[in-house]
Amino acid sequence: MVMLLVNKTMQINYTCNKTNNDITLVPVTIGDIDFLYHLKSEEQSIYWSGYSKAPKYENLSKHYQDCINKKTKVILIIKFNGESAGVISFVIKDVLTCTDYGINISSKFSGQKVGFQSINKCFEYLKLNNPSVKSIDAFIAENNKRSQNIFTKSGFILTTNYKYMDLKPSSKLVSIRFYKWIKYL
Repeated sequence: MVMLLVNKTMQINYTCNKTNNDITLVPVTIGDIDFLYHLKSEEQSIYWSGYSKAPKYENLSKHYQDCINKKTKVILIIKFNGESAGVISFVIKDVLTCTDYGINISSKFSGQKVGFQSINKCFEYLKLNNPSVKSIDAFIAENNKRSQNIFTKSGFILTTNYKYMDLKPSSKLVSIRFYKWIKYL
């Protein structure tokens, strides 16, 4: 059985009795910047971000403060049983399209279905807060099989559209193909 609860602060609580895990999506605040810094400094986060090392705290802090203050991007902290476990972010491009959709789960919570549950909870968040949105676009690296599996299970469809992004996961620059995935709500 799945239960959704919505409270006054637009948090969405998702409880799945089958796993006894509680996922909550909470809008990011300035107080979350330390968590985001530690998340973005994890090895897999550094790799998928395309950088060869952890971000500078000052730069990351400024980026998130700008996003919060200018409201250019929706950023939701994923809470797993009350503990910060990751982040989902996206941009409402127009009234019909959610784009630049991304998710980052701490390695501490890997393998616990936090990503899958959080993506599905985010669909409910979008339906409540942006009911006119009809599609969600995400770009996933062709070699990121874990994300591909989670997005497939969440109902996203792989398209033939792609773009190349230059990543620098080591001292050498690598061009990786990112395919566009779409979810229709």
